[in-house]
Amino acid sequence: MARRDQIISSASPRQLEYGTGGPPVAEMLYAPDTLAADFDGLLDLDLLEDGETDLDEGPHHQGRAHTTRLVGRRTG
Repeated sequence: MARRDQIISSASPRQLEYGTGGPPVAEMLYAPDTLAADFDGLLDLDLLEDGETDLDEGPHHQGRAHTTRLVGRRTG
């Protein structure tokens, strides 16, 4: 059976403090505990982290940013 991975890289709620890209609305941003709860029972998590990174993704995503990242495998 093929492996089914899920990879998410999102702006975290703390990104609002940075102003270097991502949605300007907190409800559209993901904290690690939110992602963990959303995928509980669906994914075995290999990575769940948040932290700073440097963006260079076009004119609206430049500079220091705060992101949340998840890598998981479908359970079962």
